[in-house]
Amino acid sequence: MKNKIIALAVMVAFVFSILPVKYVYAANKPLFPFNVGEITVNCRGQRPINDEDRPVIRRDENGRLTRLTLCEQSTYQDKLPNHYYYRTVGYIMALLKEPNVKDESIITSSYYDNNTLRLEENRRMRELIKETPGYDFGKPYVTSYTFSRQFFDNLSGKDVVDKADWLLRIGLVQFYKTDSEGNEGPALGSMYAVHEDIFKDVTLAMQDMIAYGFVVDGAFYPYIDDFVTRTKYINLHTGEELPVFKFKQVDIVEDEEGNIVDVNISDAELKDNKILIKPYEGATMKEWVLVKNPPEPISNNITWKDASNLPGKVQAGGPKETPEITYLASHTVFVRYTLGDNDVDQPGGQIGGSEQDIKGDLVLSEKRITKVFNLSQLGPLPNLKFTYPTAGEHMHIDADGNVYYVERSKPIDNIYKYIIEHSNNLNNLAVAIKGDRFTTRFNGTNIKAGTAKWSGGSDTVTPNLYFMVWRGKDMPTLASYKEPANHPLLALGLKRGHVPQNDRNSAGGYQDSLTSDSNPLVLDKSSNGDYSTTFACLQCGNSKTQTHSIRNKAAYKATIGVQSFIGSPNTGNAVPADSTGGFTARGVTFNKAAGFAIPHSTMIKFYPYVQMGYDIFNESGDNAGYTTMGVNVLAQHVSAIKVNDYVEVGWYNPNPSTSLIINSNQWSTYVRAVEAFGKNSVLPGGALYSLTTGNSPTKVGIRTWQVYVPDDLRQYLVEGREFSYDRALKADNDFAAQVKNTLDTLDVVQYVSNNPKADNAFGGVEILAKGGQNVYGNTTSSYDKYWLKRGTPQNSNYANEADLDVLDEDKAVTYYRVRADVNGNVYIEKSTNGSSWTTLDKLSKTEGVGALTNAEAKGLDERTKIITNFVLALDRNKGNDPSVSNGPGWYNEAWDGIYVMRVDRVFTIGFGSPKVRSVALDPKLTPPSASMGDIFTRYYLSQFKVNEKSYIRANKPNGYVGTFNGRDVILPNMDYMFVSRKFYIPNANVMDQKY
Repeated sequence: MKNKIIALAVMVAFVFSILPVKYVYAANKPLFPFNVGEITVNCRGQRPINDEDRPVIRRDENGRLTRLTLCEQSTYQDKLPNHYYYRTVGYIMALLKEPNVKDESIITSSYYDNNTLRLEENRRMRELIKETPGYDFGKPYVTSYTFSRQFFDNLSGKDVVDKADWLLRIGLVQFYKTDSEGNEGPALGSMYAVHEDIFKDVTLAMQDMIAYGFVVDGAFYPYIDDFVTRTKYINLHTGEELPVFKFKQVDIVEDEEGNIVDVNISDAELKDNKILIKPYEGATMKEWVLVKNPPEPISNNITWKDASNLPGKVQAGGPKETPEITYLASHTVFVRYTLGDNDVDQPGGQIGGSEQDIKGDLVLSEKRITKVFNLSQLGPLPNLKFTYPTAGEHMHIDADGNVYYVERSKPIDNIYKYIIEHSNNLNNLAVAIKGDRFTTRFNGTNIKAGTAKWSGGSDTVTPNLYFMVWRGKDMPTLASYKEPANHPLLALGLKRGHVPQNDRNSAGGYQDSLTSDSNPLVLDKSSNGDYSTTFACLQCGNSKTQTHSIRNKAAYKATIGVQSFIGSPNTGNAVPADSTGGFTARGVTFNKAAGFAIPHSTMIKFYPYVQMGYDIFNESGDNAGYTTMGVNVLAQHVSAIKVNDYVEVGWYNPNPSTSLIINSNQWSTYVRAVEAFGKNSVLPGGALYSLTTGNSPTKVGIRTWQVYVPDDLRQYLVEGREFSYDRALKADNDFAAQVKNTLDTLDVVQYVSNNPKADNAFGGVEILAKGGQNVYGNTTSSYDKYWLKRGTPQNSNYANEADLDVLDEDKAVTYYRVRADVNGNVYIEKSTNGSSWTTLDKLSKTEGVGALTNAEAKGLDERTKIITNFVLALDRNKGNDPSVSNGPGWYNEAWDGIYVMRVDRVFTIGFGSPKVRSVALDPKLTPPSASMGDIFTRYYLSQFKVNEKSYIRANKPNGYVGTFNGRDVILPNMDYMFVSRKFYIPNANVMDQKY
């Protein structure tokens, strides 16, 4: 990438006040926070900087500043070979009265060395990233720096900071490139992270000599978002930050006569260091200029002439070009509009030309990399004429002295060979001159051999030059994951990779010329021909050579139009919603269910491939022909897909209201009890009873959906390589183990209500299954025989334990693949083994997700949005090339698959070992009696159900079964998976029934 212009500061003979730093670190302490001198450094996590990271100022009771905390965003890289990176090696700290750099505002400014701190911070961050799950290199991190008061006293002088209301902090960023082994190389350069006007004023106030240029390699452009956090205006009382860099768009709207009808000023929209020009409704964009550090304020009466002549203009362009930020400075883009329909593509939209846009004598259409042309397409073929003179006669004198002549008609060498060649001024970026199967050829039309006559004559050659036009100024990159390393197109200078290796033309194409200079391509005789013949006298052998001369030449000039279409950056960013609907797994329908979406912050990013066409001359032996072939090249823009995992949980019991069966041989037969509630409904205190889940165990279903990319494709991602099959498999197994442990540690719990007419007992008291609990005035017994034991070990088999058991587990795995081919078709496929696939649904290149008809495919997308995001991430049916078979919408980005693994598990739960649980009913749970004559006149209502949470999940919410990929999963109404029928506890015990 070309070197671009950004502020570079090079120190020349300066004296700065350097803040001494003291290295403080102990090996047995955590990596963060740590101190270097009077600065405390802490990592706030992997994320971009946001509003939570505002400056924090602390002052003492006298209003004096005690410490200041600032945050920066940084991108850390592991030590990679031949890799560009940067480090902030120092800062200027300017104490100000006002947030500007006028002389009267600056109290003092000083420089402090930050290199030691940053080296230590980088070392620790690399350790932290390697050790912390979910942390990755190449991502933004937020780091806080807390400066003590002593820091400011050391730097600027004792108590000077108390005179300041504002602080300007400017970072000095130094750039590096590692060697082939990943070791730090020499600095490539450095820059202050602020535009030069502010920099000059501050450094002049420091009375130091500063020389500065403005060149920084474009490899560092991705870090501009980091750099802008290195410069801050900070209010030392409120923590308010003022932007140093401002980006504006000024729309200058004219009528057809050029009169100004509107000037609209707004904040510009930035993306990837480019300004995405916002359209003006009802007007057509004509042109724009980008101005660095424009004068403020901008007049509402500014004209296009004024704007285009402003100092600081760095770029200009038209509707199909996009302004690019290459200076670290404030920028304003001035856009000229004319009222009328907006029928021109705008920057940031679909960029591409058409046959009408790019013209030429010869046209290379959008889909073509190379195309064979010949001279007949530029006009009639030339007839190049060669002539040669007669060999003549030779004079003889006979014996009588008479003169006579004898023809030189005896051939000595009467074979000639005319060869035509072309001049060597072909434009090598328009016509291929490399590669044996791409270079120009005459296919034998440039050679004419014949037999000369002694009397002289002529002959004609009609050459036709075949040449290969190619896009030498718009070279696509061959997709390394689709094309071999010895592909013939590489001979032309094309490159191969999984990220683009060259810039592409973004203006719809360009016009070029056949030759490299202003001279035409000339066809003339070659020095390799045979242009002489010899005849001799028949009588004496005297010979004469005929010289064959070309009498005319042919010259050609031609314009070549190279049409281009490169699509647009695309992102699929849809996120599914949580669900309360049911699902069916392993033949069981779970209506008491919930679904939880888990969107990931990291996206899957890749460069898809597109099929283009190229002509190639046939192998030798068939030099008259050529073949048109297809080749897979990279899209120029990255495709990004939001990754959404999903989990569903639910349960089913065929008899949900009586799934827990209570039995006893001591149901009360007392007349009052039977009359009040019927037979086998009243259980007196002390009665033995048993609980069983019978033949109605509960089924608990969990279904996980996880996006992954197989290893053979994952290596070609530019982001999201962590989404591997192994990651998905581990996450599913971990979650399943959590759920199983939760289900295996759920207890059955008794409830008692003092309202026997209630619909159920669950509004009453939950019995804790141990003595000493107050239940409606009675204190429960402490004897074990009265309680179902809660919290027992998972492998115990007490006859009176309360916990449920996992009786069985049924598992099935289903794989889905979403892929797109070069014809724009999107396939949704299914597999049970991850290798053999059947098609569930298919979208043609003109169809969107709304055209899905298969219910299973719709369900996949509803839960993961993988089809939606995949389609949104690709350009399909774009471009304009009617000359090809799949045109005009030939441009269809393809990718061989984003995968989803769905795992269905059904757990059968109930009482397993033992199957029957038996205890006695605590007599202390009976209502009070006034006398023996009062028995069986008062009743409590009682029921059993499952506890609201497992005893091993005490700190989790009710219904919690496990955490899947960072999200807590709640099983709806989990406590109702087993419920006993209602029964009644009288104010009597088993000994009282004799009365």
